[in-house]
Amino acid sequence: MATNMESSAAAETRTSRWVHLNVGGVIYTASRETLTSNQNSMLAIMFNQQMMPPAEEDKSGQYLIDRDGQLFRHVLNYLRNGELNLPSEFTEYKQLLAEARFYQINPLIEEIQTIFDKDASVNLNVGGQRYVTSKSNLSKFRESLLYRMLTDEDGTIRRDDYGFFTIDRDGVLFQHILNYLRDGELNLPKDFPELKQLLAKARFYQIKPLIEEIQTIFDKDESVNLNGGVLFRHILNFLRDEELNLPEDFHELKQLLAEARFYQIKSLEEEVLILLEEDITFVVGGYTYKTSKANLIKYPESSFGKMFSNRQTFKRDKLGRYVTLPYEEDRELFQHVLDFMEKGKLHLPLNFHKHLRLCAQANGFALTEMAQGLSDRLAGIDIIHLNVGGVRYVTQRRNLCQIRQSLLWEVFNVEDVQSFRSHYGIVSQDNDGNYFIDGNGDLFRYVLDFLLTGELALPENFCQHKQLLLEANKYRIPNMALALRPSCS
Repeated sequence: MATNMESSAAAETRTSRWVHLNVGGVIYTASRETLTSNQNSMLAIMFNQQMMPPAEEDKSGQYLIDRDGQLFRHVLNYLRNGELNLPSEFTEYKQLLAEARFYQINPLIEEIQTIFDKDASVNLNVGGQRYVTSKSNLSKFRESLLYRMLTDEDGTIRRDDYGFFTIDRDGVLFQHILNYLRDGELNLPKDFPELKQLLAKARFYQIKPLIEEIQTIFDKDESVNLNGGVLFRHILNFLRDEELNLPEDFHELKQLLAEARFYQIKSLEEEVLILLEEDITFVVGGYTYKTSKANLIKYPESSFGKMFSNRQTFKRDKLGRYVTLPYEEDRELFQHVLDFMEKGKLHLPLNFHKHLRLCAQANGFALTEMAQGLSDRLAGIDIIHLNVGGVRYVTQRRNLCQIRQSLLWEVFNVEDVQSFRSHYGIVSQDNDGNYFIDGNGDLFRYVLDFLLTGELALPENFCQHKQLLLEANKYRIPNMALALRPSCS
């Protein structure tokens, strides 16, 4: 009879709404709904009404669980409220995580792990200075570079041999950055002398509240904001004139670059960077050429010399290389341009025959001396190879220059450099070095004969008088045109 009564009492306990627990000597009372709220947890399995007795009972009929009784309070509160609320002074995250894993409460495990990860330490190597801080400090501003470093969003931050995150910036000033992240406010020594540099670092790390706070200091003291001395004079002149004009003995380019970056004047920054470059890379039609800045500044009035006086510049590609688009088709000739600037004179192969095209490049880059040298060479070349509308001709220069003021005389009687510039669009060179004229190739034979003999000699069955008259007018040969007119009337 007694046994039946005990079984009945035990069954009633297993089906009761309230459950009494003895966890590591600490007594708790909780509803069955609370204990089974996470269906996949060990507690839900233990106190499911369909199960056998979940655990051994103590003398008072409370279920015994051999775990940390103090920490179970936080587990139970999580099951009641669905969220983790811990005291501000709580430090036993590792122990609580172990309890959550024992009870197999996965959402609680994840939440504790998140907190634990945030407070994990991070090792930094900033400009050779070593720092240790928490992830939560570095994660305060999601738009900052430091947050992206932790989440590896851009993959630009590397680790050193000791596993420290490596940042190539001022390591001493970083202490103030880190203090701001820890304290939430900027505390600097009185008369702090490196405010500009600190602002530059705040911009680098992209910590907007810190940038604003430092800028506020500048706004309060205009004398600080304009403390550029001699360098600021050059900045003002650049803003006024929209070009950078520096004295020949100016040697503070790096300092001027720092000022340009501080004032965020991108165009000035680009100009100073050009001046600081020692090796210059050009891309012409996909070919890459390198030369020194010293070679380029030998010719200050050329396009290359003007690169360093803000009067003219070339476009850059994504790799920072200068692109000379107008001469893509003559990319192999560009090396001769660079050779001339390096050596100061022309050194062309014996079989070189693209003088006119190279002269056009020299004119295009305003390399007057080079263009003059090429024109002199052209004047000394007696045999001229022509490509007229696809038909090849070979003749002597003097034949083409028989009639003064004709188009052929103007092109091939090279008296000055300007003739190449003005006629390059009419007469150019093909890939074989032949001078190309976009005209009627078949009829040009009669033009050439007239230049040689001074007489118009046509076959008896010739019937293209009007077309030949157009060619004569095109080449500006008046006597030939006059001889053709009777046949065209």
